[in-house]
Amino acid sequence: MEVLTFGMVMDGGRTVFTVVAARDDEDRLVLTFEGVLRVDNPYRYLWSFLEDLGRILPGRAFASIQMDFTQMPFINDNCMYTIMDIVDAVYLHVPGPVTVRRIANDEWQRVALPIFLNLSDVENAARTTFEDVEPPAR
Repeated sequence: MEVLTFGMVMDGGRTVFTVVAARDDEDRLVLTFEGVLRVDNPYRYLWSFLEDLGRILPGRAFASIQMDFTQMPFINDNCMYTIMDIVDAVYLHVPGPVTVRRIANDEWQRVALPIFLNLSDVENAARTTFEDVEPPAR
């Protein structure tokens, strides 16, 4: 796997959230979201990641996209716009099918992810499928 860019959020001197954009062996763009995101201003931490996406993605071709939210058990309201901006950058700059991995039967992911992914947009909805996976062992 080739890491293209990554971002992290620190809180109290430790990393609480990471997002990684990578190209895997199947030529997919893989975005992995991991941790709990509940800080007041996530843009302070993730702005350079968003800039990197805007610079890197238009010059690359990928067979498909996978967004993995299975390691992200919670996000507060302050942070949802940051996730939406990351997702928008991917949909805007990378054509092709999108698979969204989410935790099976997780209420916030079932409700929030369609909003974050802007699935009210017909084009986004047409290219997006969900893969429900069992919750990770804690």
